[in-house]
Formats: sequence, C-alpha cells, structure tokens
Amino acid sequence: MIEGKNPLERGGIIWHTQGSGKSLTMMFMVREMKLKPDLMSWKIIFVTDRTQLEEQLAETGQSVGFTIKASQLHQS
Repeated sequence: MIEGKNPLERGGIIWHTQGSGKSLTMMFMVREMKLKPDLMSWKIIFVTDRTQLEEQLAETGQSVGFTIKASQLHQS
C-alpha cells in the first residue's frame, strides 16, 4: 500500500470465507495501518453482507481500541 506506484497498486481486497477469522484479520490490518504515518489518514471501508457481521466487527474493533461506525444500506 505504501510502495505502489499508482492507486491500483496501493489498494486491494481481502476475501474471506465463513469461519475464517474475518473480524480479527480486518482489525489487525487496521491496527497496522494506523501505526504507519503514511497510512494513518486512509479511510477504511468494510463491506459486509450480514448485520451480524457488522455487529461482530464493532465488538472486535472495540476490543482492539477502534470505533466502527455501521452505515446500513439495505435493499428489498
């Protein structure tokens, strides 16, 4: 993310499956980003497909010192 020469090389996606530790991986990644001055100002967006996962992310975030704001957009 720091050494990429263009936006495509500086971004990315982490794909997880059920039960693979999504919340922990996401929070560890955020924590590492916030420790790097070049990445501190980046906005981090989590895209989830379940309200339960949003709640889990909020709880896991709190346990490592972050506040996660849920912005729910639901389609019917």
